[in-house]
Amino acid sequence: LGPDADPGAAEWQVSVDVDDIDIPPLAQLLVGMPTPLTAGTGEMTLQARFAGRQPLAAYVDADLRGLEFRNEGDLVERVDQLAGRFEWENRDPGWLFAATDLRIGRSGRVWPRTEAMLSCRPGAAAGSRDCDASAGYLRLEDVYALFRGIASRNARDQLLPADVRGEVRDLRLALQQPAGAAPRFQLSLNFDGLGLVRLPGDVTAAGLAGELVADQAGGRLELASDATEWQLPALFDAPLQTGALSALLVWRFTEEGLRVLSDSVQVEAQELSGSSRFELLVPADGRSPFLDLDAQLRSSTAAALLDYLPMRRFPPKVGEWLRRAFVAGRVEDSTIRWRGPLRAYPYERGEGLFRAELALADAELKFAERWPAIESLTADVIFDGVSMYSTINRGRLANVDVENQRVRFDDMRNGQLAIDIVQPTAVNELRELLLAMPIADSLGSVLTRMNGRGDIDASMALRLPVMQPQDYRLSARFDAQTCELGFDGLAFQLDDIRGEFELENMRLSADRLDATLLGEPVQIKLRPAGSNNSRHSHFALLSSRTPLRRWMDTLELPQPDKFEGDADWRAMVMLPRGGPDSGTLQLALRADLQAVESRLPPPFAKTSGEPAPLALKLDFQDELLSVDGQLRNDLAWVFRMERRESGWAIERGAVHSGYGPALLPVLPGIELSGDLDTLRLADWMALADGAATQRWLELYREVAFSVADLVVFGQRFPDAEVFATRQPGAWRI
Repeated sequence: LGPDADPGAAEWQVSVDVDDIDIPPLAQLLVGMPTPLTAGTGEMTLQARFAGRQPLAAYVDADLRGLEFRNEGDLVERVDQLAGRFEWENRDPGWLFAATDLRIGRSGRVWPRTEAMLSCRPGAAAGSRDCDASAGYLRLEDVYALFRGIASRNARDQLLPADVRGEVRDLRLALQQPAGAAPRFQLSLNFDGLGLVRLPGDVTAAGLAGELVADQAGGRLELASDATEWQLPALFDAPLQTGALSALLVWRFTEEGLRVLSDSVQVEAQELSGSSRFELLVPADGRSPFLDLDAQLRSSTAAALLDYLPMRRFPPKVGEWLRRAFVAGRVEDSTIRWRGPLRAYPYERGEGLFRAELALADAELKFAERWPAIESLTADVIFDGVSMYSTINRGRLANVDVENQRVRFDDMRNGQLAIDIVQPTAVNELRELLLAMPIADSLGSVLTRMNGRGDIDASMALRLPVMQPQDYRLSARFDAQTCELGFDGLAFQLDDIRGEFELENMRLSADRLDATLLGEPVQIKLRPAGSNNSRHSHFALLSSRTPLRRWMDTLELPQPDKFEGDADWRAMVMLPRGGPDSGTLQLALRADLQAVESRLPPPFAKTSGEPAPLALKLDFQDELLSVDGQLRNDLAWVFRMERRESGWAIERGAVHSGYGPALLPVLPGIELSGDLDTLRLADWMALADGAATQRWLELYREVAFSVADLVVFGQRFPDAEVFATRQPGAWRI
């Protein structure tokens, strides 16, 4: 400095080299207050030039490591390395800041060497200011970590995204701030893997790649992404994931607000592909954004497409049900039309339109446990506002082919699925359908042993709350038209069945069914058992009048030609309830044989008009059948029959004449016992011919009678005791 120099204008410079510096105290010294930076070390070279007290330039070569930012003791962010050359120059009346050889390391990743610049200067117009910025490369998660590290807790929790990620290249920004006017800018950049995670409202957009060009009037966004993820929890239940995503979006600011539009959005995912066009208006006055969208979609799985439907405004269990119900199938060319204010969706008052028309093919709809799935389903499924329905469809329900039936949610918010089916079907197909429904829990053991033929007009109305499926309501009506129905192992069946029967949940009923049994008309009533009956679920009441001989021929009983006359009879079939305490399938029969004539020898001879009440009970127990019966008060029998390939066969039994019950014997075969008034052996021996008689004779094992008047070979024996046992090839009497 000369003797006359002005110290205030003198140029001077300072240079400082620092090794192993503790960064947090230095940062606090520079800003004059505590900072969130709580750890960090490194090396630094600082050079600065001044003109008097006016700084002209500053140059910093830094290599900082282990930078930690904390808030109230909690670690917010950590940066492993921050290195580069940083320059600032006073270009009166402007300034320039530049970074070269910039490197940031975090989570094991280090930037490629890059550069960045920011400058500001007065504009051409009075009072205006122009700024320019550029960067060759930015890794946003690292830059954002530094930004989050110095932000306040409230800003992090309420304003900032949880994470910002991705890479930005070739960033260019030109900003003009005219005096007293809104700023003008021009921005361009390329980006890859861009992600904004959990913005306010928990919105996420991640995996974006493309180019952005924008200014204060609008802009253009060109996307060419390989894999993206979107979370819009206000509308969609689950994250939306895509593979390739390409789109050209253009926006502009108008007096109405921000208008965004695209004529071409192409999406390719692992299971889905589609295209759309849309226009979105975000009003300047704060009203709801208004969307106008048309989309076309295809999906190899129906469940995958459901993620792209806005189900958030409906109960979560409804969305879960939809994804669980469509267990198979694909969606062919389908369309979505959405036009209306987003906040008013799903437009229950007609504020807008949301309509998705899905074309299902080769699908399977499993709408609830214990209900049959609709298989081989081809259907047009419509989502329309709050409703979902299908009226054009074709599929298979159990073994029943169904077509163009009504399946709907009138309001998905209520979660009640309505299925209405009106469909002719066959007897065996209806049996398979009932076996796949909850009623099989009680009637399954009976239904599996039934078989039949003929057509039935069926109508079913199922109301199924998908959030509480156990509270379903089923109402069905079946109109039988000349059907046949048999029971496995029985030698007779019901023919020409006509009439209606109903099913309410688990309760079958019929006021009257008409049928033919053994060529004679029979009337049938079906009633559910009371809730306090733990063993049986239903009772079937049958009544008819049948020639006794026809029964004997059908059951292959001996000496049918010795009987004439019809028997009036009534029967009650008791159907098991199912479960551990369930009863068995049983039949109880009462008949009046008064009009029957028997030409058998005494004591079984009977004239027509003589009262002869008959009681019979059959008890089906898996592979066994128990038969108990009584005629008048003086003849009883009990048989145990086994199920064989040829049908039911007597394994053992007993017939008892006189007072007292018939008791099932310990050994196989049939025992005859009791008291007889008279017995003429010659009369009974004359009846030994005939195939049916021979089969019965082979079953007899023991005879024990007390006979008041026994006649053998013309000799009369009063008060005789007769005991006979079957020996190999002969009888021992």
